[in-house]
Amino acid sequence: MVRRPMIWGLVALVLLGSALAGCRRVQEEEASIVPTQDEVEMAALSGEYRQLITEALSDVPGPGGAIDPADDIKFYERPPEEWGTKFSDWAHLANVQRHFGRYEEALAMLERARELSMPECDVEDQVERISRERQRHERFASHIPEEHVVVDVDELAVGGGRTLLCAFTALPVDWAGIGRCAYGRPTVTVLRTQREEPDFVYRSAELVAPRFGPGNAFIELGQTPVPPDGRRPPALIVALQGLGASWQPAHVKVLEWRGEELVEALGVDSSAETGVKDLNGDGVPEIKNYFGVGLQGCHGNESGWEDVYGWADGRWGLVSDRFPEEFEERVRDLRYDLKEFPKDPERWYYLGLALEITGQSDEALEAYRKSIPMFEEYIAACEAHGWPESAEGARESRDEAIRRAEALAAAE
Repeated sequence: MVRRPMIWGLVALVLLGSALAGCRRVQEEEASIVPTQDEVEMAALSGEYRQLITEALSDVPGPGGAIDPADDIKFYERPPEEWGTKFSDWAHLANVQRHFGRYEEALAMLERARELSMPECDVEDQVERISRERQRHERFASHIPEEHVVVDVDELAVGGGRTLLCAFTALPVDWAGIGRCAYGRPTVTVLRTQREEPDFVYRSAELVAPRFGPGNAFIELGQTPVPPDGRRPPALIVALQGLGASWQPAHVKVLEWRGEELVEALGVDSSAETGVKDLNGDGVPEIKNYFGVGLQGCHGNESGWEDVYGWADGRWGLVSDRFPEEFEERVRDLRYDLKEFPKDPERWYYLGLALEITGQSDEALEAYRKSIPMFEEYIAACEAHGWPESAEGARESRDEAIRRAEALAAAE
């Protein structure tokens, strides 16, 4: 019994020595095939997360894909003769090269992928997409911020027969630590295209999501132009999609074209993906902002809710009451969830709001009135536990429930 730990210790040392020797062999084999520094210049801007390795498209076998933290061991377990022989590696690496604006390198990677592909693996669509992006980037390269890539380009009608181009651009980055391509410092450059070559008109400041501040990175960017109609100025809706540990924070801005610049008319923060969609077919998109509601239950067990923002009464703002059909399902879902959480004031408040939007005023008034004493109890508990921010948020919801209940009662 006394000797057993010593025996196991010797076994562990032997295994550790074998593992280290194996690591040295892998490193020696890798060193003999890794291309030069110029050929592998794919380091993250953070400088901490990964090095993307490629080869110079010679006949020498070499690593054919990106090394993400979760895949290090699996990648290096491949025998050297398999490195650079995987279709998926080259296709993935081409997409990463495209993300960083290295279009020629991306097309070269796809050519290698084409050589290795099975008949059902077609790269033509990807080749066409990258070729199109390369042409677009070359056209606008002299007008966009240095090192930016063109994410999207749309025409924006600004009245008087004038049409401008809005080039949505950003700095391509690696999202440190998680192996995702992302975009930082997004901005919109407005160009005039009366001639073959566009003329510079205006560039916005960095589009910042207030929750994170300047310099944040986003996994997706998008823009939607909104033409003028005599009452409404031309606008650009831009969406910034982030990534969290267990959520997808997003921010949407409405930028109105006033004079010769874009001015923010609305900003919507969300803890989940947002949607930009023309809900009533009038040619003007609405913004749907999804989030969870409920003060009881665990994270991920909240009831779902969607606010709707759009153009109404001469401005961009909350327009949920104009789309009652969007909230009929919310009434059903909240009623069902309240069977499990009958003492949750926030769920009662949002049930009241959904009932009010769908024209069920009497039941809405009842739901608001039920929520108020529950909010009072919750506020007292938060203050007793020293949670001032939670208490303040509940207090605001309670006050809104009181205001809405009084308005409905007065209308009876």
